Amino acid sequence: MWRCAAILGVCLHLAMFPSAAIARQVVEWSTHEPTGVRSAWLANGARVHHKRVGEKDENVVVTIRLIGGALEEDEHNRGITQAAMAAWKLPRTFREDADQFAERLEAADITLEGGIIEADMIGVALSCPTRTLGEAIRAGAELVADPWIDQPTLDAWKEEQRSLITARRTDADGMLRELVAQELFPGGDARVRPLELEDVDRLDLDEVRAWLELLTSSSPIEIGIAGPVGAARAMELAGDALGSLPARPRIARNTHAKLRTVAGERPRGPIVGERLCPSCRRSIGFIGFYATDRRNTRDTEGLFTSILLLNERFRSLEWEVEPEPDVAFLLLAGRAFPGYGMLYARVDAAPEQLDRVIARVEKEIDAFATSGPTPSEIDGFHVGAREEIEKFLGSPGFWSSRLALNTSIGDGLHEIGSLLENYTTISAEDIRECFARYAVPTNRFRLLIRTRPEGTSR
Repeated sequence: MWRCAAILGVCLHLAMFPSAAIARQVVEWSTHEPTGVRSAWLANGARVHHKRVGEKDENVVVTIRLIGGALEEDEHNRGITQAAMAAWKLPRTFREDADQFAERLEAADITLEGGIIEADMIGVALSCPTRTLGEAIRAGAELVADPWIDQPTLDAWKEEQRSLITARRTDADGMLRELVAQELFPGGDARVRPLELEDVDRLDLDEVRAWLELLTSSSPIEIGIAGPVGAARAMELAGDALGSLPARPRIARNTHAKLRTVAGERPRGPIVGERLCPSCRRSIGFIGFYATDRRNTRDTEGLFTSILLLNERFRSLEWEVEPEPDVAFLLLAGRAFPGYGMLYARVDAAPEQLDRVIARVEKEIDAFATSGPTPSEIDGFHVGAREEIEKFLGSPGFWSSRLALNTSIGDGLHEIGSLLENYTTISAEDIRECFARYAVPTNRFRLLIRTRPEGTSR
């Protein structure tokens, strides 16, 4: 009886769609009632989500993400994902050069953001009017199905990287990246270290092409389509264009789980490190603590709220010095490497001010862990959060990007559906408790890039 009911349910659902393409390509489907998101598995393992949102004259946004890339690199091929993604910086396929591909996109009024590279995924995003959605999805599918990189493109990427590596020796930001990898990750994991000249020189065209083809032909894939278009039309176009991609494993919360472990024990705080950069104009501080993993959505909300409140405090702070330092709190969620999420303040200051500013930042971190936000701060935050989240929830770009992460996060739709309630009801004590739980001495770090030794003056 249950089997008949299940078959009848699928038949009734498919009857809602106008094309037999849906029946051929969609093998499973579901609706998340709180958000109205329709989700489907295609026969080839692709995961597709759709959300109708936005005004009728707004663009539809399509985000395609493939899980893998830099996460799969090792000591012998690090940087190869960046090199391969140069193919999508000026997108082209094997059959069309970059000019031809760009002309086709322009004729269809399609804007493409290519070469999205994150620690554990690659992707592209396309924006277009509803009338050219089919062309946009096909263009994205072609970049996945028929990628191509030529020698001039690879050479241009190599030259750019060589310049960045050379400049890093006299650049505060470059030196900070090296210091973070050295001090905050055990054993200098190849996947988190900045590239060196020998890494760039080692890569050849055949190797990069093979890597690009491997990533696009076999990586688990997730697609988010959002905008003023119905589910039937979106799924029909997605089935037609994406259903012909090579079969691949279904994306899941535990995709590449074994690769997400950093070898060795995480360093124990307080961690203190610094480097000298005599040619730099401003000193930099990187001050904070190890924080939550991205999949812990409740703690992510608590810490994200904390950095918004702390940034607001520092924006109104009177430093009474010139030039004023720049202090920005940021949250690096540990999605790619669980255990290595970080909440930190990035401090840019004149050399003679650095220690004073760092002391103030650390004092504020301690105070927030002890007392949390004030009643007026939390009341103001709730009002602002409602305005911002309602704006996000009306944006096709927000939905498309988040939907393309939904399955890999694990419970992404529930998280999106509860954003408004969670951020407008979170209490001052919830925020303080979450912040204090991570801001303990064993999690803390202080990394500095100085323009001259401490205690000296010009």
